[in-house]
Amino acid sequence: MDMAINRELFIHCLETTCMLGSEPVFSAKIAAARAKRYPFETSPRGQLQEWAQDFTETDAYPPCQIGGNFAFAVGVSGMLMQSHLGSIDFLPALPPTAGPAGSAEGLCARGGFEVDLVWAGGKLRYGKRPVGLDLKPGESRAPRPDF
Repeated sequence: MDMAINRELFIHCLETTCMLGSEPVFSAKIAAARAKRYPFETSPRGQLQEWAQDFTETDAYPPCQIGGNFAFAVGVSGMLMQSHLGSIDFLPALPPTAGPAGSAEGLCARGGFEVDLVWAGGKLRYGKRPVGLDLKPGESRAPRPDF
């Protein structure tokens, strides 16, 4: 999957520079780098070969399993925050193994929100007090300075 993502990135960068009509030197560098990429190939078993060499099941795993990396990050962030149907739910599935306290920074919620969380005892915290939010769609609220 990483070769496909990389290939798409080159294509979109070239299309963008062409649409904007700018950065001809940068466009030339992108095109040259794109030309050096390994082509998609089919392995002897008929599978799409994502790597420069064919890996078999008895070989060591390829250097990076990007799909698994993304899935893990999505799973962890989903335990800490979920945003859908016009609401943001904090700590919807915090596992007991998360420890008595913890934090997460830079979680992205639908609607362009970036969220930092702090929890203790399985409850969302701000300072030393638990936080209770009851927001309607489109409404926002910041903790009071004396909270």
